[in-house]
Amino acid sequence: MNVEIVTQLMAAVGADVTPEQFDRTFESLNIDSLARAEISARAEERYGVVIEDRLTADTTPAQLGALLGEHAPAEKG
Repeated sequence: MNVEIVTQLMAAVGADVTPEQFDRTFESLNIDSLARAEISARAEERYGVVIEDRLTADTTPAQLGALLGEHAPAEKG
């Protein structure tokens, strides 16, 4: 998992999440469905992956990182 990428995606939607919080759910981090949709859109735009249907209130930043690692190991140029 690339901590920097996850942190950047989270910060882009106003979520100041530290690596120590990566095991908390999006719901517990106050990341709502609109923010999850924005994270998904940014991931698709930047990395070419579609993960919107996999991000739920119970998803964690660590799981987001794993999804990105599975589907987008390198940033698009």
